Amino acid sequence: MKLTKITSYLLLAFIGCSTIACSQTKRSIAFYNVENLFDTNDDPNKDDQEFLPEAEREWNVGRYNEKLKHINEVFALFDSPLLIGVCEIENEQVVRDIVTFGAMKANYGVVHYESLDERGID
Repeated sequence: MKLTKITSYLLLAFIGCSTIACSQTKRSIAFYNVENLFDTNDDPNKDDQEFLPEAEREWNVGRYNEKLKHINEVFALFDSPLLIGVCEIENEQVVRDIVTFGAMKANYGVVHYESLDERGID
């Protein structure tokens, strides 16, 4: 909870500074709840069994890549946002996969914070 407040304050400060620095340039910020984006690997430290190829959901590499494609299609609708936020992802590698899957890789880096959620949702 404390990290969320600190992150929110930093984000607001960043927006304020960016607005002043880019006052003549139209900029946007995008945020997307990607709804349970897990990789296909079993992490013994997380409750991710539901999202494995042999589980009921049959979460596999093909479905994972399809979801990455759709997420990138959504972000392509924005005009190069200054900042992109995502939630409900399993780990940092999943965020990196989102960025490197499409055209974003040339323009964006990754900042990731590990949450305390039992399932591993960050």
